[in-house]
Amino acid sequence: MENSKFLIVGSTEKQIGKTVFILGLAKLLIEKGYKVGYFKPLDQRIYVPESKECGDADACIMKEKLNLPDSVQKITPYLYHREFIHKILTAGKIKDVRDYVKEVAEEIAKDKDIVLTEGLDYLWTGMSLGLSAVDLSNLLNAPLITLINYDPVYILDSIKLVECIVGNYKVNHLGTVIIGAKAEKDIEFKEYLLLEEELKGTKVLGTIPSIRELIPITPREIAEATDARIIVGEEWLDKPIENFLIGAMTPEKALRYLRITADKAVITGGDRTDILLAALETPTSALILTGNIYPDEHVITKAEERQVPVLLTPYDTYTTMRKIEESGYSVKSMQNSKIINLAKEIEKRIDVDRILSELNLK
Repeated sequence: MENSKFLIVGSTEKQIGKTVFILGLAKLLIEKGYKVGYFKPLDQRIYVPESKECGDADACIMKEKLNLPDSVQKITPYLYHREFIHKILTAGKIKDVRDYVKEVAEEIAKDKDIVLTEGLDYLWTGMSLGLSAVDLSNLLNAPLITLINYDPVYILDSIKLVECIVGNYKVNHLGTVIIGAKAEKDIEFKEYLLLEEELKGTKVLGTIPSIRELIPITPREIAEATDARIIVGEEWLDKPIENFLIGAMTPEKALRYLRITADKAVITGGDRTDILLAALETPTSALILTGNIYPDEHVITKAEERQVPVLLTPYDTYTTMRKIEESGYSVKSMQNSKIINLAKEIEKRIDVDRILSELNLK
């Protein structure tokens, strides 16, 4: 197996944006003329092979987004759940599973320059079966990139943990990508690396803002996250939302914030007609009505005029906001223009030349 065929992407946290990052990197490499494949040996979301529509499994979505010839079943051969783990361990079939993963990987790589390979959840998820991101790095003789979420308190701890794991497994760790670092934090972080003796020489491929900052959430994603019904605006669900305002104040006070906050979603009860109408007089991307309280007809009419989607969710305001914050990144709903923008950001912020050099692609 050639060294240059695979690049493993792992992370220290779930829902950090691995799939989105891989999609952007894949788009960038395709634009540079490389033949790119995608492989994720383990996943936890199911797909329906007979369905004509793409499901929520990453394999299905990436096949569609990247126009891949490989079958979904080949891109993700195993679903990682309790019964599967128990079956493999009790039958002593770990080697068989690893051998099959390697066999499928080689088939996918036959006509590709590079296969971007995604580890499931955490860097160590799947270690019990020898299929974690670090295990895959050794199995496929491939370099590993680790995505780490920026936290001013724990960032150095996370880096040290990763260095310990990759050192123990003796993998080719190409470096880390720090997710969620703004410009001023980026400088602070680099100063930390210079001051911390044990971290000198740590390979950081780049720092980028959170995926959500690069790709704003949309009303469509919010509707999915909050089990909302679309009252108005099925055709306007892909508007970007940069800010959120909760309408729990007087109309006079709310109006001041509504005027100075652009591309926002306003979260409030459907009975707050005053707040809703005021919001519709300012740049608003969506109205999210909580508690299943249907709005006044004047709100419906004005929303249609302004082309603002109106979502009706059964949850209270606090629960609605929490579900939005906890929602992942919907690769499935990403438009091509967003993918192109993501690729540009990755090229600007990540040492892509180093990646290509490691894979003998330059």
